[in-house]
Amino acid sequence: VTATEQLAILIYYLITGNSNDNLQNHFQRSADTISKCINSLTSSIVLKQSLMDQYIVLPDGHTPLCSNLRHDKIFYPYFEKGIGAIDGTHVKVRVLIQKVKPYFDRSNNISQNILVCCDHNMSYTYVLAGWEGSAADSMLWDEARSTGLAIPPGQYLLGNAGFALNEQCLTPYKGHCYHLRDPVNKEELFNLRHVDALSVIERIFGFDK
Repeated sequence: VTATEQLAILIYYLITGNSNDNLQNHFQRSADTISKCINSLTSSIVLKQSLMDQYIVLPDGHTPLCSNLRHDKIFYPYFEKGIGAIDGTHVKVRVLIQKVKPYFDRSNNISQNILVCCDHNMSYTYVLAGWEGSAADSMLWDEARSTGLAIPPGQYLLGNAGFALNEQCLTPYKGHCYHLRDPVNKEELFNLRHVDALSVIERIFGFDK
């Protein structure tokens, strides 16, 4: 089996979650071959922290603002110090029955809550995985900041109302309409611009999930 086909098997499995039987039919490979491809590649990716360090990197203080924001008068210069967006996303998982309770999310699905940052070019810049589906985004945010998520001084991420407003995370005005297309005051106008800029992370979730 070529390296390209092994990668195709893994990606197909991760996207669809289909069974070994389905993968056998799709790729015309034996059950043993399918299992070896998935297990060996997954182990290699997990063990190679350098891959994540190389490709999933937060912008530093010298990273220029992406061009699509710099040339958009709706966003620039109002969000010029924003280096991207942050949000949690739920991914369904299988868990041993004796450990499953904390993995139930608000939709009663068994999932992990994964904290993700991305820039406005739709590139991942930070990922924190492994938390139970019942964990709130704010809990993951606190954990991320205490274990190495470093926002350059003077810059920030855009977050929704589930995150606390602070120097590192810019959130919408509470108590004001958020998706209103005809704002009547400065708070509603800010919230409208904020949701437009924050939508990049929903797009990347929609693309990858």
